[in-house]
Amino acid sequence: TTIQNFYGIVMGENAAVAEFPHMAALGMQDPDGNGLKFVCGGSLISERYILTAAHCFGSPEKPTMVRLGERDISSDADNEDVRDFEIESVIIHPRYKGSSVYDDIALLRLNDSVVFTKYIRPACLYQKGENSSLYVTATGWGHTEYGGTESAILQKVSLSIFTLEECIPLFEPTRRILKGLQKTQICAGSTIDGRDTCQGDSGGPLSTVEFKFEPAINLYYIVGVTSFGKGCGFQSPAIYTRVASYIDWIEGIAWS
Repeated sequence: TTIQNFYGIVMGENAAVAEFPHMAALGMQDPDGNGLKFVCGGSLISERYILTAAHCFGSPEKPTMVRLGERDISSDADNEDVRDFEIESVIIHPRYKGSSVYDDIALLRLNDSVVFTKYIRPACLYQKGENSSLYVTATGWGHTEYGGTESAILQKVSLSIFTLEECIPLFEPTRRILKGLQKTQICAGSTIDGRDTCQGDSGGPLSTVEFKFEPAINLYYIVGVTSFGKGCGFQSPAIYTRVASYIDWIEGIAWS
C-alpha cells in the first residue's frame, strides 16, 4: 500500500465566493522566487488559531504564512477580502510522530488577531459521533486528478463517511500504519465516481454545515482534518484525523 499525505479534490466543483469562510491556505515563499507557494490547507477556528495537519510541518517545505478569505489563488477578480498572516508558532500534537499517521493534527498561532468578515469567519469544532448519514464536504486547492496540476479555484466535494470496519481491509498495516486504523481517525470518500481528496490539501477540513436561511450565518463544523490516503480518485477513501477526539487539547490551547 502506498501512503500519500498530500491531497486535493477529485471530481469536485468550484466553491462560491465566501462559501467556506473558515478555509485557510498555508504557504511559503517559493524557493524559485515565484512569489508564494501554497502547500497545505487549514481551518480558522478562533481569532488567532488555525487547525491543520501535523505532517504539513514534517517536510522541508514548511508553511510560514496563512492566507484567509481566498477563493482563487491566481486572481484578484473575485475582490475577496483576502488577508495574509505570518505563523507565529506551530503547536504539533505531543503524540504525533512523523514516521506514523496517528495524531496527525496541529494548531497554528497567527501573528495578529483576525477581523471577521463575510469572507473570513471561524468554523466550530464537531464534537458528536459522526456516522454514515452525516453530510460532509472536503475543500481545498489541491490536484484535481492524480498527477495533475493544482486548482487555482477552491474546490469542494461531497463525501460519505464509512465505518472503520469497512475501511480497515483497504489500509493494511505498514510501517506507518502499524496499529491499523484507530478510533481517532475517520474514513471518508465515495465508491461511486472516484470523488476524493488528492495531493495538495493536507490539513484541509472535512466539514459539515448547519444550514440557515441566510447563507452568511451558516454554521460550519470541522469534523476531520485531511491526513492521508492511497492516491487520487482511485475509488479508495481517504483518512482524516477525527476532531472530536482532540477537543480538550484544541480548546486548552486555542481558548486558554
